[in-house]
Amino acid sequence: MNTIDYAKKQMQEKELSFLVLKNEPLLEETTYHPKVILNSLRENKHIFSGALVATRVLGRAGALLLAYGGVKEVYADIISIPAVECLRSNSVKVTFSELRDNLSDLPETDAADLEQKCLDILSPFQAYELMDQMIPH
Repeated sequence: MNTIDYAKKQMQEKELSFLVLKNEPLLEETTYHPKVILNSLRENKHIFSGALVATRVLGRAGALLLAYGGVKEVYADIISIPAVECLRSNSVKVTFSELRDNLSDLPETDAADLEQKCLDILSPFQAYELMDQMIPH
């Protein structure tokens, strides 16, 4: 079983929305919002370095933060086109089940405003700085 298959299996068995793997699971969350990534980076700026991240939903805001954190590979059940473009332009391997133009029509994502603010941001560092100021600690 490859790492992506293992991550998918763990997400299904544990009913997770977000999973970070290096040699073992480092972070398991049952709910997802870009602030999960932001708060993880605030606690440990190297948590995503070289890691595989599996998530149910990923938009551009989350993708920018993962690129900033140095993630190696991302799997998403549902991902936006801007998120894929961001990850690929930052040399992150990305696989997914469903590609969407945007995530505004999904009930699971309450981060539509954050997504809109990140559409024109190219720099993962700039995105981190913006979100660090916008989202309370």
